[in-house]
Amino acid sequence: MSKSLHSLLKVTKEDAASRDDKDAGGLGKRFCQSKHLTSAISVICVVLLTAVIVLSVLLAARKPVYATCPEGWIGFGSKCYYFSDDVRNWSFSQLFCASEKANLVQIETLKEMNFLKRYKCFPDPWIGLSRESPNHSWKWAGNAGYNITFVIGGGETCAYLTENGVSSGRIYTKRKWICKAGTMSSSLLYPGRPAQCFKDYVENMPEDVPPSL
Repeated sequence: MSKSLHSLLKVTKEDAASRDDKDAGGLGKRFCQSKHLTSAISVICVVLLTAVIVLSVLLAARKPVYATCPEGWIGFGSKCYYFSDDVRNWSFSQLFCASEKANLVQIETLKEMNFLKRYKCFPDPWIGLSRESPNHSWKWAGNAGYNITFVIGGGETCAYLTENGVSSGRIYTKRKWICKAGTMSSSLLYPGRPAQCFKDYVENMPEDVPPSL
């Protein structure tokens, strides 16, 4: 009886030890699996964070740029535009724009032309295209190198904007005008406060004497 009990106790201890070994092995396996899962989650987080940063940079790069324009000017894209209330000849209009560190408007795209048509008033305003004679090529004010992608009506020497596009008139005709400049700081002159040299020119200039180009 004592021998049988001893054998039973021995078997029981062996079973318990075996179960302990299995439990320990299972715990170790679960620990390893958990460790691998944590590593995978960390990698995914890093990838997602990197993707968010890259996307933010790309969106910032594609964010449209808007001009900072002084009082009396209108911003469109990265440019500033001044639509005059006064009417003058083409040369006077370009001189005014130059006094504001600008030029008579140079139209680069159809989108820009549509914007200008929307804001222009009567009489149709001068733009920055002129030529020496009907036999010469058109040139932009400030020697801008933009292509002329539209038809210019009329047979004169200075261009102006109409509801239907662009036409041309005589240099001494009185019209409104549109100036165009890049992003402008508040240190630049506001319309209505021209530079002294510009004021002197205006005060001593005969009324609309047709100047040469």
